[in-house]
Amino acid sequence: MSAHVITILLTGMVCLWPLSSPFAQDAPNGGKLFYKYCNMCHYDPGQDKSWRGPSLYKILGKNACESSNSVCSRAMKTAKIVWSDENLDRWLRSPQAMVPGNKMFIIGISNSAERADLIAYFKSFGN
Repeated sequence: MSAHVITILLTGMVCLWPLSSPFAQDAPNGGKLFYKYCNMCHYDPGQDKSWRGPSLYKILGKNACESSNSVCSRAMKTAKIVWSDENLDRWLRSPQAMVPGNKMFIIGISNSAERADLIAYFKSFGN
């Protein structure tokens, strides 16, 4: 294969790489995913309200259960979690693996792009 063909192939790969990056985040899609996965127990993160689950309002940087201790399980109250991008990603992937005994009933979201989009949605409300 000629050097010219290799250069063209590598240039194409570099140009397309950001489009498929697992770190790309789509907050509007995260909003759709919120209503698919979270809305049955949580108010929209734009509202500082608790329902079946605690408030997700400006969740990044907060301690778990900081917003609404009344709906948090004992496991969550004692977990001493500060919500960061990394902790939210771990939580959304597998809540029971991260904090055994919590009340969250979803198994988790295996798709890393969906988790990233949800986190971007949470971040869109500020901290």
